[in-house]
Amino acid sequence: MTPISPRPPQAARAATSSLASGRRADIEGLRGVAVGLVVAQHLFGWPSGGFIGVDVFFVVSGFLITGLIADEVERTGRLDVAAFYRRRARRILPAALVVLAVTVIATAVLFFRARATAVAFDAIAAATMVQNWHLIRTGTSYFADDGSTSPLQHFWSLAVEEQFYLLWPAAVLVVVALARRRHASATNWDAATPIRWSIGLVPLLAVATSASFVVACWESVAHAGWAYFSLESRAWELGVGCLAAFAGRRWRMGQAASTMLIGAGLGVLACGAILLTGTMPFPGPWALVPVCATVAILFGGRSMSTGDSERLPSRGVHRALACKAILGILPSRPLRGLGRISYSLYLWHLPLAVFAAALLPAVAAPMVSVVVAVGLAAISTRFIEEPFRRHRAFSEARHRIGPRRRSVRAHPLVVPGTAAVLVVCLTGLQVRGPSWFAEPDALAAPPARQNSSASFASTTSIEQAIADSLRSTHWPVSTDPALDRVDASASAAAAVQAHGCLVDPVGLTAAELRTAMARCTFGRGPADRTIAVVGDSIAASWLPALLPLAALGWRVVGIGLESCPAAEAPTADRLRRPDFPSDCAEAMRRALALVHALDPERVVLSSALGAYQRQRTSGDPEAAWARSVVRAIDTLGLPPNRVAVFGSPPETTPVTACATRVLGPGMCERSPSADWFAKRAAEQTATQRAGAEFVDTSRWFCDAAWHCPAIVDDVVVKADGGHLTNAYAMRLSNLVERSVLGFDPDVGRSAR
Repeated sequence: MTPISPRPPQAARAATSSLASGRRADIEGLRGVAVGLVVAQHLFGWPSGGFIGVDVFFVVSGFLITGLIADEVERTGRLDVAAFYRRRARRILPAALVVLAVTVIATAVLFFRARATAVAFDAIAAATMVQNWHLIRTGTSYFADDGSTSPLQHFWSLAVEEQFYLLWPAAVLVVVALARRRHASATNWDAATPIRWSIGLVPLLAVATSASFVVACWESVAHAGWAYFSLESRAWELGVGCLAAFAGRRWRMGQAASTMLIGAGLGVLACGAILLTGTMPFPGPWALVPVCATVAILFGGRSMSTGDSERLPSRGVHRALACKAILGILPSRPLRGLGRISYSLYLWHLPLAVFAAALLPAVAAPMVSVVVAVGLAAISTRFIEEPFRRHRAFSEARHRIGPRRRSVRAHPLVVPGTAAVLVVCLTGLQVRGPSWFAEPDALAAPPARQNSSASFASTTSIEQAIADSLRSTHWPVSTDPALDRVDASASAAAAVQAHGCLVDPVGLTAAELRTAMARCTFGRGPADRTIAVVGDSIAASWLPALLPLAALGWRVVGIGLESCPAAEAPTADRLRRPDFPSDCAEAMRRALALVHALDPERVVLSSALGAYQRQRTSGDPEAAWARSVVRAIDTLGLPPNRVAVFGSPPETTPVTACATRVLGPGMCERSPSADWFAKRAAEQTATQRAGAEFVDTSRWFCDAAWHCPAIVDDVVVKADGGHLTNAYAMRLSNLVERSVLGFDPDVGRSAR
């Protein structure tokens, strides 16, 4: 792009008024592309990088909003902050509040209380524009594929935008005030003053945008889960849009350059959507791909919309046709139609996807969601968005700036300042709110031996119970725990966590690990009557089933390291913290050394499927995992016949996500994933090589055809996708004890 001489201010204002208003056909089409990418990725899982549609929205938002702000400042010499927020409220709130209300009501009707309560808290966060911080606080991963996605998770992007627009108008106010004071001798807000104020603002914006990008690059590696949702890691994308708005107001280009930019931008955007994945550092630096592509499209399309672009080339028919084809993509009717309803479609698509996944077969759910979402989006746009935007009753009155309004404008930062304080306070209330209602239940003491009398007596009895559950068409009248109370606090791992049985390995010292092990020791048995359980949260899930042995003179010792497997495998945690691989490896080596010093009679090693999926290897993951498990057994340094590797429970859709009041338990029946089978095979191979025992736990959860119910014998099996409920762990007590102490072939052998 070769810049030409600056436009006269009057011409520039005329050219950019339509640009800033959002009426440009290419921008409308670009919105259609963006929302199409997001919806396709959420509903169909393709393209893998469809999430970059949100980045396109960020840049377009900064571009358009800044154009509107600049128009007002250049026209009046002031920025009416109250009017700005009224416009934002009319644009954002009506449709958003309708979607929130419908989602909360539908969730309360369809799902059980635990999920309905969680969605209600999500709605509070979304309505108060702090959803991004709520997701960060709850440890949500945008790329998690465990079926537990909140129907309101996508409101995080609206929260980021509105938080940005608490800061941006305030910065404009300060710079404009300084410009007016510096040029107080001028009798009017003349044509030259706009150039002066923008010259003062653009460097400030450029520095802030650059700083945000640097933070994004660091956070995307150091705290990936935080970076994806945080304002400081996303502000640079909106800032780039703001900078593009200033640049686009003063410079123009020829049609050849415009066509090249649009074509290149669309090509880069398509490549990014296909090639980018959730494993790459995002938003820094890989969000540069959609951001730069969007800026190119915005710059290229600007000349096409100002009425002074050159005509199509008169020479070269192929060149003319190529230009026409490229320039006609975004303004095409389908994309413009999608762009007109893009906001409402973005709001509706995820709640409908979640509801459809719980109510419809997997094959039909995505397509039904698309059709219904488009229909609701069209209705919302026509009857909710447009009336609030255009009707006089919802429009601010047009006032001439005069002495009577000066008292209102005396403190222009009051509005954004007050809003910022409210957002901060509401964020604190939201992130603390759920803990007032649900605290994890901890075991105050090892359960008495008689508690295990209700546990399954044999493999045959549990297989019969599973078969009965699979035949059932109705939810039990009562379950343990109640379906209304199933959440993370119901898990077996949560029950023992208060005893130090599950700790974070990052930054964990040797002394802290010894203290945790001492706290997670039950019973007073000697070494030859000691059982040690080592691994991550899945290993901790087996502990409640073994604790009744403490009443029989056994000592049960647990060492649980969050997300850290009982395998010497370089792996990441869910939040992809940079220190996790090394700290996990060191903590596990220390844990195995402590167990070796105990010289226990039996050792149980167990690891979650997530650790297998997140292991860092360039080769065959199954073979790499097998080698890692063998190394862990060797490092333990005990006779291998004392070691039992427990297979992890098959991970399925959380019961909170699939259990509805209107359909029976069949909607929650799932089969193990291919990764789970690969991990199982790797652990079988490893134990055969090392001479240890593999305990295939799959028959405790699934039938011979690999159908796994969510409830067995009126007991909820898992609190989420993979962790046992404390109630089900206790029901497995007899089976787990025999597998550890006697390796009963009928229970524990790996042959299926």
